[in-house]
Amino acid sequence: MTVEQIKLIHEILALAWGGGDGVIRGATETDLKVVATSPTSLAVTVGAGRAFISRGIYKLDRDINTLSVVPPSTLPRIDLVVARLADWSAIIVEGAEAIRPVPLVPRADEMVLAELYLRPKMTLIQDADDSLNGYISDVRLFV
Repeated sequence: MTVEQIKLIHEILALAWGGGDGVIRGATETDLKVVATSPTSLAVTVGAGRAFISRGIYKLDRDINTLSVVPPSTLPRIDLVVARLADWSAIIVEGAEAIRPVPLVPRADEMVLAELYLRPKMTLIQDADDSLNGYISDVRLFV
């Protein structure tokens, strides 16, 4: 099979599942879910799973831990945990510090899995907000 034939098959499959970006319908609750590491740290864990991104198939074979974030220096910020189609990676994209931070817009070959709300002087990232540390907001879409 040629590369072009494989791309065509991916597009047909993506259209069959609704045509948009997202974790493949029928996935388990933990597919591509971002959670706090155990023990908690300044990194997060991204669960294994599959998705469509820009009509291409994305696959993460096993759970992975991201690199640690550097806490903001003076104001809060929102970082994105994204699945990147180009190299089947899951990475953190750093946002900008602001009084009322807003998430960045992902690149065309990326799908946002979670937003990380980060505070100055935080020491870890948790699954829920404790008003002191960073926390995870699940923003996965399903197709």
